[in-house]
Amino acid sequence: MNALTHSPEQAQNTVIGRLQSLTPRQMQVCELVVEGLTNKEIAERLDITVHTVKVHRAEVMRQMGVDSVAELVRAVMAPQPLEGGAPLIDVARPLRVIVVEDQDLLRQLMTRSLNQFGHHAVGVRNGYELADEWARGPADILVVDIELGTQENGLDLTARFRQENGCGVIIVSAHGRTDDRIAGLERGADAFFVKPVSFKELHAAITNLGKRLRKA
Repeated sequence: MNALTHSPEQAQNTVIGRLQSLTPRQMQVCELVVEGLTNKEIAERLDITVHTVKVHRAEVMRQMGVDSVAELVRAVMAPQPLEGGAPLIDVARPLRVIVVEDQDLLRQLMTRSLNQFGHHAVGVRNGYELADEWARGPADILVVDIELGTQENGLDLTARFRQENGCGVIIVSAHGRTDDRIAGLERGADAFFVKPVSFKELHAAITNLGKRLRKA
């Protein structure tokens, strides 16, 4: 399977697409705002100034297209509609997908969307949690971010799990340079998506890869 890319414009108007467009710090602030923390509590949690929190918070609200915290919570936590309608796979034999993503909101939205499409998706934050989840049951396909905030990044996980387990791997990353995509494919990834990603497109790639793996 060749590396897959798509235009960010395809996803920019969706809640998930807008979340994926946030910087890592903006995502942290967004998560804590949704949890109900005050600006002072967020500043203490992230070890930054209250002024910095306010700047990030204002930018989050602008990018998410909301005017209040209540609207932000509703936008993030509400079930997202399927792109394109009903699931396109045989739900009697769902693919087990493990999503490795350290941003909590993004991981939750990604797994929720994939489950809506009929997959059996669960999310973990890093390689340590991936090992624990794998022990509960192997995955057909891993969806892996590159930057995971741990010593073993997504490229390392891709190489290790392809070598040890032979599962399918799809990388979803904010790093979209040619060298990044080549590195991912050389480590064994079956596809490489650049954030913000359309989950309909990701679902299609997972489905097609799953069909190939089950025929092998």
